[in-house]
Amino acid sequence: TWLNAAYAKVMPSAFWTTQSAISLALTALILSAIAIFGAQAIARPLRRLANAAELFGRGEAVPRLPESGPDDIRQTAEAFNRMQERLQRFVEDRTRMLAAISHDLRTPLTSLRLRAEFVQDHDLQEKMLKTIEEIQTMTEAALAFARED
Repeated sequence: TWLNAAYAKVMPSAFWTTQSAISLALTALILSAIAIFGAQAIARPLRRLANAAELFGRGEAVPRLPESGPDDIRQTAEAFNRMQERLQRFVEDRTRMLAAISHDLRTPLTSLRLRAEFVQDHDLQEKMLKTIEEIQTMTEAALAFARED
């Protein structure tokens, strides 16, 4: 035996269709706002990092980056801050060492210049004074460079 059934196709009313469309639109709007907010929360620290790297690369002073946000962003900011501190210490140490060496070379150069003044051979005296002058010029340039940093 066969069973025959008949059913009526239910058509949704205009009220339910409109309500579904509004609900879908609101959900899409809320999800879009959340996505935009999330993207900005990630992009903002990356923009700060890029700007800080650009300034630091040009030798300008850069304040410490805030170490907050998602783990990857926070770790990147921490690494940038550590790198910046190490490079600043390196430059300060190098500058201090260069200034000390330049300063320490001045006394022996002055002594050599005085001794060269007493050399009897005029050609030899000129060569010695010229060499001493070149060394003194390099020393002064190094000292000036150290003072600029």
